[in-house]
Amino acid sequence: MVQALGILFLMWNVPYLFAIINPLQYRSCLYASNIMQCIGLVGETSLFVSLPEQHLVLANTALRFIIFDGFGVLALLAATWLTRKPAHDYRKP
Repeated sequence: MVQALGILFLMWNVPYLFAIINPLQYRSCLYASNIMQCIGLVGETSLFVSLPEQHLVLANTALRFIIFDGFGVLALLAATWLTRKPAHDYRKP
């Protein structure tokens, strides 16, 4: 099962690879990576808040994933903002 999760982890990271290689050319991969990262953050947070208090080890593990994915969301949003297309200036003739 651990090996299967490792394979899934590699599969899920394919869009990130293309987004890193060329975020302008593979803009859709950058968008997909943003969505995937947000889904992970929301899912992990919902798991964390639903854990009973006696599952401290699981809660601490979930919290580490939340922190990691939270920074990932911020980094991906920053990359999306930095690589955005400039807005057309309609004041110029």
